[in-house]
Amino acid sequence: MMDDFTPGQRWVSDNDAALGLGIVQSVAFRTVQIEFPAADETRTYAKATAPLTRVEFDVGDSIKSMDGWDLSITEIEHVSGTVRYHGIRESGEAATMHERELSDALTFNVPQDKLFAGQVDDNRWFELRAATLQHLATQQASTSFGLHGPRVSLIPHQMYIAHEVSTRTAPRVLLADEVGLGKTIEAGLILHRLILTGKIHRALVIVPEPLLHQWLVELLRRFNLRFTLIDEQYFSHIDEAFDNPEESAPLENLFDQFPLVLCGLHFACRDEIAPLMAMCHWDILVVDEAHHLEWTPGESSREYRQIETLANQSDSVLLLTATPEQFGTAGHFARLRLLDPARFHSLDSYLAEEKQHAATAGLVNLLLDHQTMTEDDLARLDSLFDDSDTIDLAAINAANDDARILRRHLIDRLIDQHGTGRMLFRNMRAAISGFPRRHFIPAVLDDDRNETRIDWLSDKLRELSPHKVLLICATAETAVSLSTILLQRHGLPAGVFHEHMNLLERDRAAAWFADAEDGAQILICSEIGGEGRNFQFLHNIVLLDLPDKPDLLEQRIGRLDRIGQQHDINIHVPVAAGSRDARLSRWYHDALNAFEHSCVTGQHIKAEMEEPFAAYLAGEHLDEDRFIKECRQLHEQKTRQLNLGRNRLLELSGCRQEIADPLIKEIKHNEQENSLLRYLENAFDCFGVEIEDHSPSSWVVRPGAHLQVAQFPELPEDGMTVTTNRETALVREDMHFLSWEHPLVGATIDLVLNGERGRVSVCALQLPHLPPRNILIEAIFESNCPAPAGLEIGRYLPCHALRLLVNQDGKNYTQLLPPDSYETLLEKINRKVAQQMIQSTRATLKKQVQHIEEIAAQQFPMLRNAAIALMHEKLDNELQRLLTLQKRNPTIRDEEVESLRTKISDVERCLQSSTLHLSALRVIYTV
Repeated sequence: MMDDFTPGQRWVSDNDAALGLGIVQSVAFRTVQIEFPAADETRTYAKATAPLTRVEFDVGDSIKSMDGWDLSITEIEHVSGTVRYHGIRESGEAATMHERELSDALTFNVPQDKLFAGQVDDNRWFELRAATLQHLATQQASTSFGLHGPRVSLIPHQMYIAHEVSTRTAPRVLLADEVGLGKTIEAGLILHRLILTGKIHRALVIVPEPLLHQWLVELLRRFNLRFTLIDEQYFSHIDEAFDNPEESAPLENLFDQFPLVLCGLHFACRDEIAPLMAMCHWDILVVDEAHHLEWTPGESSREYRQIETLANQSDSVLLLTATPEQFGTAGHFARLRLLDPARFHSLDSYLAEEKQHAATAGLVNLLLDHQTMTEDDLARLDSLFDDSDTIDLAAINAANDDARILRRHLIDRLIDQHGTGRMLFRNMRAAISGFPRRHFIPAVLDDDRNETRIDWLSDKLRELSPHKVLLICATAETAVSLSTILLQRHGLPAGVFHEHMNLLERDRAAAWFADAEDGAQILICSEIGGEGRNFQFLHNIVLLDLPDKPDLLEQRIGRLDRIGQQHDINIHVPVAAGSRDARLSRWYHDALNAFEHSCVTGQHIKAEMEEPFAAYLAGEHLDEDRFIKECRQLHEQKTRQLNLGRNRLLELSGCRQEIADPLIKEIKHNEQENSLLRYLENAFDCFGVEIEDHSPSSWVVRPGAHLQVAQFPELPEDGMTVTTNRETALVREDMHFLSWEHPLVGATIDLVLNGERGRVSVCALQLPHLPPRNILIEAIFESNCPAPAGLEIGRYLPCHALRLLVNQDGKNYTQLLPPDSYETLLEKINRKVAQQMIQSTRATLKKQVQHIEEIAAQQFPMLRNAAIALMHEKLDNELQRLLTLQKRNPTIRDEEVESLRTKISDVERCLQSSTLHLSALRVIYTV
C-alpha cells in the first residue's frame, strides 16, 4: 500500500465511515495526509498501516458529484494514479467526472457483499449492532444529552446553568454563585457537554496555582476529562530536553500539542509563556477566581491583560467569580468587559445603565412580593415591553391563581429582556434549600502541646464512634505525623490524604475510609490534599489547627457543607486557653460567625483590619474585646450592604425550575431504566470482557482470557470497579460511575459500529402463524450525514434510521413482527450450513435485498424531510426568540445571532445531503 497513494485520490476510513469520502492531500515517505471535507477534518496516517480503503467505481455504477449531478459510468480512465469517469448524466448528455469532483458525502454499503461471500456472524453480534444504534440514537436525541455522565448530585441550579450555557452558540458568561454552590461543578458540566457534543475541541483552563490540583482531580474524577497540567515543572522538563536554543520548535508549539490544557494564572503570565498561549486558538477559555484580576479605567494588572488577550481570541469564555456585590460595581464591570468589550466599553455608561436596572428591580420586587401595583407602576412596566398588549390593573392585583401566573409570566419576560442576567448566573445560599445547619463545638485544652491535642482527639474519636470523622490540617507532614502517633500511642488506624500521594493512592485511602464496616474511623487530610474531594456522607469535622484566611476555613468546612448533606455538621475545634488558635477561634466565631454560617465578608475585614488583626493574633492587642466588637460591627455592616444590593431578578435567572426539573427527571428515568447494564453485559459477552459482581449496583470489569480485540479501549489491563448508582459513585471515588456517556461505554459503542462484526447473521425461526420454508430478511439502515459534530445532527436525524423485515414474496412484515416478538425464539444455524443455504437461495436473496433497498429508498426522503422540519421547529424558534430579545437586551451579541443563522443553514445543507446506509442484514429461514 505504501506506494499507492497519489494526491487527488479518494479513500474511505475503515474505522469511521461518518467522515465521508476522503481525498489525498499530500504524501510523505512514511505518511499520507487525508482531508475529509464533509466532516471538516484532516488526518495523517502511517502509509503502511493506514485503516483506509481505495474508492474506485465500476462501469454500470451511478455516482454523484459534489455539485449534486449524477453520472452513470460507461468508461473508466486511469490518469497518473487517479481515475477519470466517463458516462451519461441524468439529462442524457455525455459527461466526464474526475474523482476529485466526487461528492464528499458518498458512503458504501457492504453487508450484501459479506452475505453472498458467506461471511456470517453469530446472531448476538447482529443484535448488539442493532441495539447499539438504537441506544446511540436515543442518547443523541435526548434533551439532557451531555449531562448524564458527570459524577455529581443532580442539583437543579447546576443542571439549569449547564444546560442553558451549553446550548448556546459560543457562550461567554460569568458564573458568580455564592461560595459553596458549585461554580467548579457548573463549569465542569458545561465543559463536559460541549466536548461530548463536539461543539468544542480545545479548552484552556486557568486557575490560581493553589487550586491546580483541585481542578485536575475534579475534571478527571467527576467529568472524565483528561486535562494536561502545564506548569513550571512541566515547562522546565521540556526546556531541559532541548538544550540547544535553535531546537525550539517543540517549545513554541507547547500549547498546540494538547487539546485540553490546565495551568496556573501566575505561570500563564510569564514572559516566555504568555506569547505561546496567545499564538494558539482556543474554543473555550475558563478562568477561576476571576475577581482577583485587577482593573481600573486607567490601569489594569498584567494578569488582567493576559486574560483579556486570551478572551478576545477565544470563541467561548467562562469566568468563575465572586458575587457582583462582593468586589464592587467597577470590578463587576471589569469582568463583563472581558466577555464583551464592544458592549461594555465605558464604566460611566454601565453605571448609568445600572441605575435604570435598579428601577426595574423595584418593579420586580412588587411582582415577586405580590404587592398591590398602581397605574404608574403598570405604565412603567408596559414601557419595558415591545408589544402593544396592555396589562390589566385589576387582573394583576387580584388574589387568585390567574394573577400569580400573570406575575410569573411578566417576571420571566423581564429576566429575558433586561439586565445582564443572560451573561451572569448568580445563585445565593439563602435562596436554595438543602444546606445543613452548622454547630460550633469548641473544646478548651490544658495546654498547647501536640500530645495534649492528640490525647483529646483519641478521646473524641471514641466518644463519636462509630461515626466517621474528617480532620483537616495545614500540611502533609502534619497529616502523616498525626496518623502515625494515633496508631502507635492509641491503636487507632487513620486514613491519610495529602498532596504527595498519587491519584490511585488517594482513591484507595478514600475508599477505605468510606467502607462502613472495615474502614478507618478518621481520615486525616492536608489542606492541599483535600482539594477537589467532598465528603458529604460525614457530619463531624475536626480542626486541629486553624487557617488565618477565612476563605480557607470556609473551604475546609465546605468539604462537608454541601447541598445534599443529610445531617447537621458538627465542627470540633480544640484550643488551649490563651493560645494563638484560641484568639483566632474567638475572632471567627464571635466577630464573623464563620463556623456556623458561610461568611463572605471575612477576607475584606481581615484586609481592612490588617495591623490590629496581626497584633490581636500575636496577643499584643491592648483591648481584645473592643477589637472583636469592631470586627463584628464591620461584618454586620458589610452583610447589610450585600443584602441591600441583591438583584432578585438576577437570582431568579440563576435557576428556572420549569427547565431544570424535566432535565433531572429525564436523567433519573434513564438511570432507573437499567438498559445500560443489559447492553454492556451483551457487549462484554461478545468481546470477551469479564464482568463479575462486586457489591450492590457495582461490578468489576476486566479483560478476559478470550478478548476479541488486542486491547479493549478505556479498560485497563488490571480492570476497573464500576457502579451505575449515582449515590454510590459520589461516596466511592475509587469506582467509575458508568453511564451512557462514560468513556468505556463510548469506546464500546465505537468498537461495535466501526467494526465489521454483526453485519450479517443467519438464523432459523419457528412461529405458528409463519409457514415453513419462508425466507425473511431483516435490514437495519443507518442514516449517513457527514457533518461537524458540533452541528448535533443526531438531535434531528437518528442514526438508527430504519428497520425493515420482508419475505421472499415482497410482503412487508416490519409492523407485524417487531423484534421482541421473535428474537428469543431464533435458533442458531451452523456457519457451514448457513453458507450452503445462502448459496442455494442466492438468487432469491439478491431480489429480496434489492427490494428491501427500494423500500428504504422510498421511505428515507420522508425521514429526511421530517428531520429538517424538526430542526427548523427547534432552531427557528430559538432564532426568533433571540431576535426578539435583542431588541430590548443588548447583551445578546450580533455574533450569537449570526452564528445561529449559519448553524441553521449548515444543518439543513447537511441533512439535505444525508443518505441511507445499509448497516446489517439478518436472514431468517422459517421452519
